[in-house]
Amino acid sequence: MTAPIAIDDRANLLAKKDDDRELSGVVAPDRPQPDHHDLAHLAIEGLFSLVFSDPRARQRLGLKAISRSGQEAMAWTLWTTSRLGAFEIALLPGSPQSHPDGALFALRYFPDPREAVFAQFAPVEQQARLSPLFDTTGTPKLDSSGQLDPSLFHIGTLVIVAQGANHVGLCLGAQDRWTEHAHGEAGWHTRRAVPGLRRALAVLDPLACGLSCLGRQPPTLVRAWRRPGLAWYIEANGDAQSRADPDASGWEIELHGLRAPGRARAASGAQMPARALEQPLFEHAAEIPPHYAPWPVNPQWWQAAGWQLEPVGESDDA
Repeated sequence: MTAPIAIDDRANLLAKKDDDRELSGVVAPDRPQPDHHDLAHLAIEGLFSLVFSDPRARQRLGLKAISRSGQEAMAWTLWTTSRLGAFEIALLPGSPQSHPDGALFALRYFPDPREAVFAQFAPVEQQARLSPLFDTTGTPKLDSSGQLDPSLFHIGTLVIVAQGANHVGLCLGAQDRWTEHAHGEAGWHTRRAVPGLRRALAVLDPLACGLSCLGRQPPTLVRAWRRPGLAWYIEANGDAQSRADPDASGWEIELHGLRAPGRARAASGAQMPARALEQPLFEHAAEIPPHYAPWPVNPQWWQAAGWQLEPVGESDDA
C-alpha cells in the first residue's frame, strides 16, 4: 500500500463556522448538555435498533444491514439497497464551531470494485480497498483500521444536535464532488473526483426518514445552503492546500425538530436554532411537505411521518 493521501482535514474544514452566519442549535440553558456518546446511541443505535427489527421498514428506508464497530471508536457500518459499497458513520472527537454542543461524525464510503464510482476514488484508496486490509464484507478488518488514514474514503460530515430533551437536529456537510489534483513530472492531473453529496445523502435520507417515521414527527425546520466548493492540490512532496473550485459546490443541509427514538412528544417541542444571518437557498418551517423541494431536499423527510410501518413509533401520551 502506498503512503496515505496528504490532504487537509476535510471534516474540520467543513465543520468550521462561517463568519457570515450563525448555525448553532440552541438547547435550553437549564438542561445538562448530552454526552456525544449518548447522542450517538440515542439517534443512531436508538433508530436502527427499532427499524431493523421490521423487514418492511428496512425496505422502505432502503437499508440492508448495519454493524457496530467492534473497536473502541464509536462507528457504524451501513449497507443500503441502492449502493454496492458500504458506508461508515464514525464519531469524531470534539464539536464543530458551528454546533458547539453537537456530536460530529465523519462519513466514509467504501466502494465496491464493480461500481463505476470506484475509478473516481484516488489510486491509494483503490489500492487499499483491494488489499487484505478489507474483508469479504467490503469493509476494513477489525485489526486494520489503524493502518488506514482517516481521510481516506471521506464523503462528508454529519452533526447531531440535541434540541431540548426529546428532539434532535441533523446537519449534513458535503461537496457535490470531492476533487484532488496531484503534481507529477507531467504537471497536474486529477486523481480523485468522488460525488460526495449523492453518497452522503444515502446516509442522511434513512436517518431523517427513520426518525420522522418512528416519532410521527416530521422536521419542523429544514434549511439548505449552497456555496462555492474547494479542490485539493497535492505537491510531489506531499504538501497540500485547498483552492476554490468553480466546478464544485459545498452544501450544508439542516433538519431540525426531529423526535428522538423512544422519547415522548413534549408539550414545549424542540428548541430551534438561531436565525441564520445568511439567506439559505432553501428554507421550510412547517410540518407539511413543501410544494416544491429542489434537489437535494427530499420530500420524504416530511412524508415519512405518515408511513404505516411496524414499529409504529410511540404514542403521544407515551
